[in-house]
Amino acid sequence: MATVSDMPANAAPPDVILLLVRRGYGSPRRLEALRAAVAARLADETGFSGPVVLAFAELAVPSVAGALEALDGQGRVRVLVVDLVVPADMSLRGWLPGALHDWANRREVTLDIAFSDPVDGDPAFVSAVVSRITAGPVEDVRQSPATDSRPSWNDPPDHAFHLFACDGPRCAHRGSGAVWTAMLDALEEAGLRGKTADRVMVTRTRCLYPCNRGPVATIHPGGFWYAVPDAGAARRIATEHLRDGRPVADLLFREGRD
Repeated sequence: MATVSDMPANAAPPDVILLLVRRGYGSPRRLEALRAAVAARLADETGFSGPVVLAFAELAVPSVAGALEALDGQGRVRVLVVDLVVPADMSLRGWLPGALHDWANRREVTLDIAFSDPVDGDPAFVSAVVSRITAGPVEDVRQSPATDSRPSWNDPPDHAFHLFACDGPRCAHRGSGAVWTAMLDALEEAGLRGKTADRVMVTRTRCLYPCNRGPVATIHPGGFWYAVPDAGAARRIATEHLRDGRPVADLLFREGRD
């Protein structure tokens, strides 16, 4: 059975390092560069040769559970989750270890999963911030082109529906990444992703709050709330509700309101 804990000082060295991060706009390449740099530094300074992988708290894949799934079946593997979320999200740290414990025990995987302290509590992190301040500026905004005249930043796109798809931490832990990919694929197949009046706009959001029903989505106009447990449910909502105009009753947990 898996165990999930904080990393004790005398713990055995990990076999896998999992870097827990949050995605920002345009960040995938920089995060991959960070992962590669950490792996190279570890190898040089400690001789560590195991995998160093990324996992996302929200808004991207893989989630922590998704990254750990790839390790299932490899025997007893020690995983250290290194918390790189800045500032540290103590709510996330409060529930994620227990959720991973439940997830791993349900699947009867043979992973030992432990967490590091958050990076923002490390004096070296503060030193890095101070070094950026003392180094002085590297870019003068007066040399940057103005952007407020771009037409695309002024005109709202036509659309018939707006779907808000929760990709917050708890929904991400429950597999929302694959669910929303299936939703987008189904909308594309239904012809509802083009720039037309019947377009469905999809916004992947942080927490929408009814976490225990996740992954969840809400559709406007109408204020329909859906539990979307898997790709099949996503495809049904795309075709039955958004294409054909028939709400999917067995997936709704709050009826739409006029």
